[in-house]
Amino acid sequence: MVGVVKRSLRRAIGTKCLNNVELITLVTELEAIINERPIVDIEEIGLVLRPEDFLHPGSARGEQVIEGKNYNRGNTTASFENLQTKELTNQYTTTCKRLDHLWKIWQREYLEELRKRAQRKHRGPRSRVRREPEIDELVLLKGDCPRNTWKMGRVHRLIRGKDGICRSAVVKTANGNEFLRAVGHLYPLEISGRKQGQEDRSSRECR
Repeated sequence: MVGVVKRSLRRAIGTKCLNNVELITLVTELEAIINERPIVDIEEIGLVLRPEDFLHPGSARGEQVIEGKNYNRGNTTASFENLQTKELTNQYTTTCKRLDHLWKIWQREYLEELRKRAQRKHRGPRSRVRREPEIDELVLLKGDCPRNTWKMGRVHRLIRGKDGICRSAVVKTANGNEFLRAVGHLYPLEISGRKQGQEDRSSRECR
């Protein structure tokens, strides 16, 4: 995780020279991104937990993260009629763009780290390049979405080739839509909330 944070900051800042306020803003936003990421699916209570839920119990519930809504970012085009300084307007716009850029970098780095972690934990035959998802598993989906929100879905069905290897899966989103997605574009959560019995049953159903 430390490596992901360092790489994200390094790529977001590049060769720019930021002042103290700009740097603090960037680091604070990255802190929020880290604490609002979904880490475990608690199927029994229908809740996706985030670090934020442990730091501030009773704050915005985990379900809100996966609705694809932009709760606190909808005012970026607010009117600045009452502001007399154009510099302040430009600084605000630049900050928003910089934070959005940081989010895209973080999302890409974090999803790649999840893929690597899954491969290290699930070493299969040499012919299997990727970890195979499980039926009913909640996964992160790669794609454009507002800052600090995540596209998520549950694995509904696995699609196997003639060689028996699963290379794609049907995923169902929160609004009930189903679509086909390559296994390489499905990312497991950091922590598995599934019990061993559930995993074994899912494994048998996939065969």
